[in-house]
Amino acid sequence: MYEVKVAKLGYRFNHGRDSNLYFWCNKGGKEIDCLIDRSGIELIPVEIKAGRTIFMEYFKNIKYRNKLSGQVPERSFVVYGGDQDQQRTQGRIISFSFLDPVTELL
Repeated sequence: MYEVKVAKLGYRFNHGRDSNLYFWCNKGGKEIDCLIDRSGIELIPVEIKAGRTIFMEYFKNIKYRNKLSGQVPERSFVVYGGDQDQQRTQGRIISFSFLDPVTELL
């Protein structure tokens, strides 16, 4: 994921565009690994997990931030080390080996 982000950012910078990736953290320690800014229209949360097993706990901070922001779960992602792609009520789970749904937002 890191290499993809760097390549996408390089493309943006080479075309005179600013970064659209952010990290979010509140005073209580809740954090989102990556927020993708869609031209000020929406901020799409992406959590990145190394594990190969899916746990609903992965969506805990996304669910919290979505409640604050009004973001819809369908536009929330967890990238993980497994090989399944699933839509859940809290967001979409995608494998690190198939990042197209996330990288197309960059």
